[in-house]
Amino acid sequence: MEQRRTNERLDGVKAKLHIVYEQTGRLSEYHAEITSRFEQMSTMQELEFFEHKLARHEHEIFKLKRKI
Repeated sequence: MEQRRTNERLDGVKAKLHIVYEQTGRLSEYHAEITSRFEQMSTMQELEFFEHKLARHEHEIFKLKRKI
């Protein structure tokens, strides 16, 4: 009788541990995905540079159009 209760408790612990393993795996995958996304994001300096280049090109196009 006591052995059966111990086995049932052990089965419950195993089931909970399996759930923890699965959740840890999902969180690890999510962490890797988020880290990858942050690494791919542009920095503020890059965005400011692109904004500057775009404005400069727009100004050059404007000047060329005025000459026509």
